[in-house]
Amino acid sequence: MLKNNYLGNSDVDNFIKWLANEIERPSLTHSYIKSDGSVLTFNGLADAFMKYDWPFNFTDPSGRTHHGHTFTQSANVLSVIASELNAHLHPNPINDQAVCNLACTIMMWGGVTNGNIAWLKTNVSGLAKEIDTVRTILSGYDDSVGVLKPIRRFNAGMTKVYSLVVPDFIIYDSRVAAALTWLVVKWCKDAGKESVPELLTFPCMPPKEGDNPRRRKSRNPSCGDLFFPRMNGNVRRHAQWNLRASWILRDCLNRSSGTVFHSMSSSDLRALEAALFMLGYDLNNSNLLEEALDTISTEPSVTEDEKESGIGVTQRQDAWEHSNTLGIQAKPFDWIFDIEKDSIVIDRGLQCNDEFTVSELFGLLHRLYDLFGYDWFPLANGLTKMSNKTEIDGFGSTLYSMSNNIAHAQAASQLGPILMQYGLFEWNQKIRYIAWRMRETPPPIIDDLRMLLSQFSF
Repeated sequence: MLKNNYLGNSDVDNFIKWLANEIERPSLTHSYIKSDGSVLTFNGLADAFMKYDWPFNFTDPSGRTHHGHTFTQSANVLSVIASELNAHLHPNPINDQAVCNLACTIMMWGGVTNGNIAWLKTNVSGLAKEIDTVRTILSGYDDSVGVLKPIRRFNAGMTKVYSLVVPDFIIYDSRVAAALTWLVVKWCKDAGKESVPELLTFPCMPPKEGDNPRRRKSRNPSCGDLFFPRMNGNVRRHAQWNLRASWILRDCLNRSSGTVFHSMSSSDLRALEAALFMLGYDLNNSNLLEEALDTISTEPSVTEDEKESGIGVTQRQDAWEHSNTLGIQAKPFDWIFDIEKDSIVIDRGLQCNDEFTVSELFGLLHRLYDLFGYDWFPLANGLTKMSNKTEIDGFGSTLYSMSNNIAHAQAASQLGPILMQYGLFEWNQKIRYIAWRMRETPPPIIDDLRMLLSQFSF
């Protein structure tokens, strides 16, 4: 959708008008209990901005140590990093290593080093060109799938990188998403909306917390029919809603004046983002949730650690694909390509989800091609036969030979239909004696496969 069409939608336009009117009013009150047990209360977005607090302490690529916690301290540090980062992107001379080092520094400032730094270092070759390409895409006025298709990594870490190189582009992480959706719920109630308009259904993300936090945080204000989906690691979905959030907040500031945010001059959008960041820490004490319904259906209580292990991830939103196995008794299952895990994750109703990393899938496809070429190969994932090593050569038995894990190999029943949807497998159309064959030669390098997997659906 083009930017003007999005902002011209009646629901989006009315929400922006409402937010521009409410932006500095103290009526948008919220409070929560901090990790140290103290209570933090906000009387509106301006108050939330004035109470901005983000402790950071890191060493940059030049060996300089930076620490602080105020908005000004963060803004000063990010301004320097942004200047240096842009100096290594087009049309300036490209320096992949310098871009990698600076992007890693941003991850350290934002406390999102896990997974992100490893990915940046692994993909350092061509990184400057990749970031510059995505910068050009996000600087445009179109958030359609085709336009966003080249983006292969976008998460709570990369949004911080692109916020420094793309004009008027906010950081869209779990806290900002929580606050923005909270505001949408507030507007829906004021406007008498019984459900959230489609173009305002900003996806939410769970907080990062341990197995047994003293106080489990909520970052999804869904209540009854006022519902917001989970992001679930969908790359282009994250980029699209990041763009839409940026468009809305910029238009909101353009329609208002004389606020504390406008006093920040060129940092007005960053200041409003900071206010949302503070407000969205925890929605558990939100008066909206108390008022909405006697019975509130919020996001599943799933921690980041549970998400990593696959335990407890049972409620599916629209980012997950819903499929069925191909046998006589077709069994439903859910799956997704998780960019953070670099894996296809399958939920077939067991205690733990099945995960197939890109590396494993790359090896599997090439082994099947070496064994069968373009000939048909059977499912071949019988429990007993794999256990006593009498199973014939085929899909499941090849998986078993690679993993030595029978439960993992039995997930061939789900993985086969998934690879069909990617166009890698062709099915023989039989519900007995199921077989597949390769539709084309497997991708020659692992990054080509990763690109294919991450671009399958929006």
